[in-house]
Amino acid sequence: MLRGHFGSAGAIVEYGDAGCLFSVDELDAAVLQYRDAQLALDNVDGANVIVVAPTNLATSYFLTQHALTAIPVDSLPAAVQTQTAEELDGSLDTFESIQIGKWNSDSPNHSLAEFTNAWPPVDARNQTIPAAHDPIMTETLADKYPETAPYIQEAVNEHGKDWVLEYYYEQLYPLGQVMKMPEKNELPFYDPDEHDTMTEEERVEMYQA
Repeated sequence: MLRGHFGSAGAIVEYGDAGCLFSVDELDAAVLQYRDAQLALDNVDGANVIVVAPTNLATSYFLTQHALTAIPVDSLPAAVQTQTAEELDGSLDTFESIQIGKWNSDSPNHSLAEFTNAWPPVDARNQTIPAAHDPIMTETLADKYPETAPYIQEAVNEHGKDWVLEYYYEQLYPLGQVMKMPEKNELPFYDPDEHDTMTEEERVEMYQA
């Protein structure tokens, strides 16, 4: 089944630049979701759609799990229209709808293939990938971070613990913009003798680079 207008969108706004659209539940606009969104997007040419795309692994997971959402551009508050327009090369007036999330489908949820590859490639020769249902997150950590624990577990399943530790700040920690995220040293497979953490100042500098 089609996944929306990711291949034919007239414009793409990166998740990090689309903060004015979240949370959609609090947006004062005509927000359509699930089947209503699918029907609405079916009737719009891809060239007239703005798609919100991920910037790293964390936002890819988040958008993959996000309900398919269509927002008519002309229903957005003026302030949100202005902020969105600033992220476009052309005029916002040429677009009809904004798409967030992917098409519903009965196929397996291969989140990393749903969006652009915005993270470093995995070298299968140097990675140990645990079984798909090999539990990594402890119950204590899962209870403390119920929203983000599944994303971390999925990243471990797909890439391995070493990859998660190496790219934690670049690819997973930014999810903390929308939900509570554990510090790197809270991960059950973190070893202070082998792994480094970053201070808040170092993280800010990295994200601003």
